[in-house]
Amino acid sequence: LSSRGFSPHILVRSPEKLSELAVTKRITSMGKLEGDFDIAGVTSDIASTLGRCKTIFIATTTNCYGEIAMKLAPYLTAEHEVVLFSSKFAGVV
Repeated sequence: LSSRGFSPHILVRSPEKLSELAVTKRITSMGKLEGDFDIAGVTSDIASTLGRCKTIFIATTTNCYGEIAMKLAPYLTAEHEVVLFSSKFAGVV
């Protein structure tokens, strides 16, 4: 997304697991997509993130969809678009 001019934000349930990424704000990808890509930030603040982002990609296992939906619901509006991937973190890249 960042290579196409977007500013991706990563919303996580456990920010401590991605503390290094929160500091570097850069993802290195190898394989089908090669390169270093900037991100806007890593946070667990749902309200703030959904206030800035209108398209939300959910990349997790399907058994977590209900929990995530309940947490996002109070902040979603008709302007939001939610895309679900049955995958673990970054498994869709």
